[in-house]
Amino acid sequence: MWGVNGPVMKLSLQELSPLSFHAVTMTGGALLAAAFEPWPRGRFSPRMWGLLAYGVFMNDGFAQIIWFSLARHLPPATRAMSMMMVPLIGTARATVIAGEWPRWTGGVAVVCVMAAIAAVLAPPAAWRRFSQR
Repeated sequence: MWGVNGPVMKLSLQELSPLSFHAVTMTGGALLAAAFEPWPRGRFSPRMWGLLAYGVFMNDGFAQIIWFSLARHLPPATRAMSMMMVPLIGTARATVIAGEWPRWTGGVAVVCVMAAIAAVLAPPAAWRRFSQR
């Protein structure tokens, strides 16, 4: 659901408010998850409830709505690269809450994603200067 939101909103749902659009897509995602994902076993710890509250209120309730509002006005390349940052920021914050630190391979992946974002968003003049060296 998340990967489809940006292009669909930009192309066909201009009349919907970001909040309405987000509510519809999150409801659809929740229904799909309830239908196809296994139900968790055991009881949630307080830390798990904290992670769940963070995901619902901060990520879905705040950050996504702001991003949807901005996405309508961004050029396609910038919008695509900003979509790559959403999981990086969310994952970084969740690791702090959960106390689970990624391995070195996760750090390499973050560096690669950041390099890709920088390469795409660099102004053409910077690439011309770089290629003339």
